[in-house]
Amino acid sequence: MSTPAYPLNSVDRALSLIFLLGERESLRVQDVARDLGIAASTAHRLLAMLVHHDFAVQDRRHVYRPGPALRMVATESHAPGGLVEKAQDHLDRLSAVTGETVHLVTLEGTGTRFVGGAENVRPGRVRTRVGKILPAHLTSGGKALLATLTHEELSELYPQGLRLRTEAAGPEFAALLRELALTRRRGFGINVEGTEHGVSAVGATVFDSAGRGVAAIALAAPSMRTPYRRLMELGEPVVDTARAVSRLLYRRVLQEAAS
Repeated sequence: MSTPAYPLNSVDRALSLIFLLGERESLRVQDVARDLGIAASTAHRLLAMLVHHDFAVQDRRHVYRPGPALRMVATESHAPGGLVEKAQDHLDRLSAVTGETVHLVTLEGTGTRFVGGAENVRPGRVRTRVGKILPAHLTSGGKALLATLTHEELSELYPQGLRLRTEAAGPEFAALLRELALTRRRGFGINVEGTEHGVSAVGATVFDSAGRGVAAIALAAPSMRTPYRRLMELGEPVVDTARAVSRLLYRRVLQEAAS
């Protein structure tokens, strides 16, 4: 992307900081100063403006985290219109029935964006990841969505294989294709500590009226209480929930056509 002819440094720094905060989830003044190459006083003023506009919040330890405005932008910009709100009741119900944390995720390039969720109060639960983005080939919902793509689409998405910015090496491209083939046959994707130690998950695709995968329902739980057999069992209610949300999209199209 070309640089504007007349760049505004203050705007550039503010936008860079917003991206940095969304990626890191937590920042201190010295982190911002180092990563943006600016003085600590300037970093402090930028963070103060983000707090003023609800893009950031500061905790008691002077750590800055994403605020409600930033999370709203991350959620609304990456989900089909109104999907998060329409799916919320289904997310809440699945979380209540299984006792685990549930997310609505979308595919963003080679990443999985967590756009909605329902966090159960069960002890030892997985904390919600709404607003975060993780490598799609490592997450259960990401695998479910990748499995809806053709070989050509996957090759375009990963033109150089799985060279991603992640600590987890992930499978080679050929292994990913085998994993996605298994996901298609099974009807859902699984993640056994692929993105976080001690956390496993199962995810199923939400389809629009044209049969395109537009999102996925992903259930995450501590690995200690979700061995492989339990993950397979959880696949059924996750798939049922994804189908229920898919029907919402189909009904919306019918209603719009009739109006």
